[in-house]
Amino acid sequence: MPCSESACSVQDRYASGGCAGETRLVPDDQPDYESRAADRLIFFSDAVVAIAITLLAIDLPVPEGDTAPELWSSIRQNDGHYASFLISFAVVAAGWGNHHDLFRYVNRIDSRLRTFDMAWLLMIILMPFATDVTSICYLPTLVRACPEA
Repeated sequence: MPCSESACSVQDRYASGGCAGETRLVPDDQPDYESRAADRLIFFSDAVVAIAITLLAIDLPVPEGDTAPELWSSIRQNDGHYASFLISFAVVAAGWGNHHDLFRYVNRIDSRLRTFDMAWLLMIILMPFATDVTSICYLPTLVRACPEA
């Protein structure tokens, strides 16, 4: 039996899970809006993390050399870039893993959670920039420090 507007308000339906005798807010053929909103935020966050990791890898120098010793020499000359990439990748991967674990329990999204998620995504997006800053001196080896300006 459908709810009449006088019998129960929209807020009552959300708070109680439905009016008397009603067990669902939406028909079975329509997905629940709240779970869709949570899924959309999770998918968006996953996409942003994937793009950030891709941007980390784009700036990696490609090693050069016709022989194995030349190739390893080229890698050693750019070891600062590779170390920065590996550290940044580990940080982004750990953050994504924590995000994944946390959002397994999310059933409903509100504006505060969206704001916190966007702030977290901002930090993830800044990671490729931070990686470039840490390797800006293009260190030939990890033991050499950047010259003072």
